[in-house]
Amino acid sequence: QFQEVSPVEKSLDPKEEYKAFLLKQVEEQKARREREAAEKRREEERIALKVENDLEKIKREYEADLAKQKAKEEQARRQNEELKATQDAKRKKEVEERERRVKKEEVVVVERKGPP
Repeated sequence: QFQEVSPVEKSLDPKEEYKAFLLKQVEEQKARREREAAEKRREEERIALKVENDLEKIKREYEADLAKQKAKEEQARRQNEELKATQDAKRKKEVEERERRVKKEEVVVVERKGPP
């Protein structure tokens, strides 16, 4: 029926017991605050890491889009150069053809006139 009481508890008077009780509450509160602070720090670190990862992802996507855009511009530039070269070759061929026809016509005109 009787519970064994430790020698420490027997020696405490009510004031000492109350002091011990308050001290225990203070220590528990301090431990709880430390846990909450650690939890808050972990949450802040998690958020900071997520933000950093998101920024890295956005940066990679931006760089990939930029590379694609540069590749498209380079391809368009090459196509324009090829088109210009093709058009230049066609014009040159047309000019040569006209010059050849003009020379033929000059020869025909000279032949019609005949020698003087």
